[in-house]
Amino acid sequence: MSNILFLQGPLGPFFGKLAKHLSKLGNTTYKINFNGGDAIFSNADHVFNYRGSLKSWQRYLSMFVRRNNIHAIVVYGDCRSYHSIAKEICNTFNIEFWAFEEGYVRPNHITLEKGGVNANSPLNISTVAHAQATLAQTHELARIPEHSFGQTFFHRLFYGVSYYCARGMSRIWLYNDGHHREYTNLDELRYWAFSIYRKWKYKLLQSNLDKWIVDNWANQYFFVPLQVHCDSQIHSHSDYQDVKEFIRRVMVSFAKHAPKDKKLVFKHHPMDRGFRHYGKLIRRIAAKLDIQQRVVYGHELHLPTMLKNCCGTVTINSTVGLSSLHHSKPTKVMGRANYNVEGLTSQYPLNFFWESPCPPNPRFFAKFKQALKAHTQINGSFYRDIDLTCQNIVEFLTNKQVKVADYKQLNLRDGAEGPHFLDDFDEFESING
Repeated sequence: MSNILFLQGPLGPFFGKLAKHLSKLGNTTYKINFNGGDAIFSNADHVFNYRGSLKSWQRYLSMFVRRNNIHAIVVYGDCRSYHSIAKEICNTFNIEFWAFEEGYVRPNHITLEKGGVNANSPLNISTVAHAQATLAQTHELARIPEHSFGQTFFHRLFYGVSYYCARGMSRIWLYNDGHHREYTNLDELRYWAFSIYRKWKYKLLQSNLDKWIVDNWANQYFFVPLQVHCDSQIHSHSDYQDVKEFIRRVMVSFAKHAPKDKKLVFKHHPMDRGFRHYGKLIRRIAAKLDIQQRVVYGHELHLPTMLKNCCGTVTINSTVGLSSLHHSKPTKVMGRANYNVEGLTSQYPLNFFWESPCPPNPRFFAKFKQALKAHTQINGSFYRDIDLTCQNIVEFLTNKQVKVADYKQLNLRDGAEGPHFLDDFDEFESING
């Protein structure tokens, strides 16, 4: 069948279980680990540990895919440094590149696209006609009743603690640390402890905050969902250096250009509880701009309630923007996103958005969401009921009639010169035979 290589996946056993499912179908699966956290969840037919540097990664992977006749590479997140290089190699050798990501449509969905995700998505649904044409190719899986996977916070917590403990202990024998978050293991454990503490702290202290907002500010506030501080969507698909810069930009524009009867509600990202807190920053800026009585910063706000009762949403490029469109709310995207197209989101500068928020075209959005869901979304979770998710992935790919390239006929594109292969790597021997 096919030779499939897995690089870094979500925290936990998802990639290992998916590799096992694909192996049972007759494929040969490979896994490259970058640290001990990757290693403890590996379950492919052939497992390798990469001990080189990012600088050497391109040459190593080029050799690896040729020696092992790799037909497809699978990653989680296409903007990580190692994964970006892997995508370039796939383009060079006509190898399929499949990227997983959290669901565009939430909850109960994950994203899988060939070629890239989010702003790198190759799916073109920029007009009603494009959406209709894409819908014509809808596969049967989209019509199957969906399974609800429930909350995943404590599953993520368990997998996270396991991952970072293993990563720390592996430094003796696995020197390379290819993880995209540059924290020590003690830092990670401390931040996750803060996450638990703050989750319950604000669950108690802000238990009635969303009700108060709805009772007093319904249809008078703009909703601003914050993203995880290390979100690759910020660094790769926006011009902001960090979330703080985005907060400042939004608050200054709001103070200068929004009608005086409008309010601003920030929601902290639930997976960033322990890592960042923007309370002091928001209070300081609000005081300087004299808008203290018009700004709220919440942690445990109920997302659907906030979207249903707001008068508009401002985001960098979060998938919450899609949820905002689902509620027919005017939406302003400050970065680059696959749903930031005319007819759905505001194409005017932020300074004009406050005064003239324009709702999405409902007919266009209905077609857009249907097409997006049918061709990129899988009913599943990376952290719960993983075997069911893997079954849905296999069916999703089968219904899309995924083709795997014949390695013997791989050709360099456009006559480009092939990479120069080195013989000074000793990591090609599988650790499990």
